[in-house]
Amino acid sequence: MVPEDNHGALPPLVVFSPNRWEESWTSRHRIATGLAARGWPVMYNSGPLSTWERRSESWTKAPILGGIRRENGLLVDVPGRIEAYWPRSPIWTQIAVRRHARRLRRTVCRETSRQQPFTAFLFHPRYWPEAQALKPERIVYFAYDAISLAPGWTEEQAGLERALVARADLIVAYSRNMFDYMPQRAAQIGREIPTGVDIEHFVGALAEPCPKDLALIPRPRIGYTGNINQKLDLLGMYAVARAAPELNFVFVGPAGPGNGGNFPGHPVETQAWEDLLALPNVRHLGPKAFTDVPTYMANMDVNVMCYRLEGGWWQAGYPLKMHEYLAVGKPVVGTALPTIRPFGNVIDIVADIDQWLTALRRALEQGGIGTPEERRAVAQENSWDSRLDVLDGWMREVISP
Repeated sequence: MVPEDNHGALPPLVVFSPNRWEESWTSRHRIATGLAARGWPVMYNSGPLSTWERRSESWTKAPILGGIRRENGLLVDVPGRIEAYWPRSPIWTQIAVRRHARRLRRTVCRETSRQQPFTAFLFHPRYWPEAQALKPERIVYFAYDAISLAPGWTEEQAGLERALVARADLIVAYSRNMFDYMPQRAAQIGREIPTGVDIEHFVGALAEPCPKDLALIPRPRIGYTGNINQKLDLLGMYAVARAAPELNFVFVGPAGPGNGGNFPGHPVETQAWEDLLALPNVRHLGPKAFTDVPTYMANMDVNVMCYRLEGGWWQAGYPLKMHEYLAVGKPVVGTALPTIRPFGNVIDIVADIDQWLTALRRALEQGGIGTPEERRAVAQENSWDSRLDVLDGWMREVISP
């Protein structure tokens, strides 16, 4: 990690992320806090509010005027209702975006006492107009998914991504496969940094007592921890759970937009989730604080990554949970995504229902693929500290004269 006496040399970094700070912890949060710990004066924001959010909790809790707070060593933007944009009014949206960008600039200058040229760090191209209004000297684009394959991707967003890629000084993605779904320049100059793990946080969970709601579920427990959405093979897991009634399948995490379990525009997935939950050996424990997640993983008998193998934005993804699972040492079973396949020495990789059933029995009866020590060793090689040291070095190169 960079020593503290280097902190004053770095320009303010304005991070644009689609995940609000108070939402479930993501790798975007971890990258922002990691860069702040390495001396970057970081402002984390998700852009202005939208009038479409008027019935949401984020709207009702938002102040009239925008503000700021300090969290985990960085600044977090608190958008105000008065600066919200109207999605159906392009002109008002432009005004709102520029107003928000001006407030961000003023706030960062005041709170950090820095006047150096800004660096904008974008996790999604939808923030390109606001990043431009901020007038940064440097641009970093970090692709966390093959977002052009995600639902709702439009030609307008594609145009924003083309402009962002053309202007970016540094382009990063979690896997090389993501560059295949981005404008050509991204593949030419892009660099790869997979997700990592704070291994001490997960290894330490092995000594913690089992959470009360999980303790009520008999063993053996087959656990999935993470967002529950279209990327999961819910139909396949229904077939597996139905064929193995002696196993208890536990899902931990938010399900569907708003955590309600519905997948708008995807009735098949919605019905599959309802059918899955109707089985007597399936439980959903809902979302948990990121500080509690390791304890849930550590108290499963097998941890699984049940991703669909047909096309979607997850095809190029690098699962955040993969090294977290490995860090707790329990057997891991996962589907054959390109980024999972290289870890076949510590993960039992499957492609159909029969293979799922065989792998789960192997995990419970023989300890799965690899040993707990081998799994933790792989996790140790993929720590967040090592990942962020590399990213920090690349960014320092970018801002060098």
